[in-house]
Amino acid sequence: MNRYTAYLNRLSSGAKNYKALYSLYFTILVFGAIYCLISLTNHYNFRTSALDLGLYTNALYDYVHFQWNDSSVFKMYNENLLADHFDLYLILFSPLSLLFGTYTLLVVQIIALLIGGIGAYRFFGVFGAFSYN
Repeated sequence: MNRYTAYLNRLSSGAKNYKALYSLYFTILVFGAIYCLISLTNHYNFRTSALDLGLYTNALYDYVHFQWNDSSVFKMYNENLLADHFDLYLILFSPLSLLFGTYTLLVVQIIALLIGGIGAYRFFGVFGAFSYN
């Protein structure tokens, strides 16, 4: 098969590709909206009572103000947060806290979950019964 016929075959299957892509976008939109409604609404109504979420949000606040976090939120003595929870990605996410405030880690979690869904879709598209191409 030469390049021209391969190109024509790819063009003829384009309608199927758009259908699969639109279904992927629709699924991501629906599940993203559902996850936002669950996660962000619970946080707005003070129903997120996780100790790590408060600790990491405090660390984001300190990192965006160019301070080391002393994790005095739940410890009696001051200790650097990186000594207990060595998470360097918080320093990378800290500028987002200026945009999203206390919702930053929840928004990052939602985005990571949706990107993981796209990865699973592509993985099963390659090795599974359906194709995304």
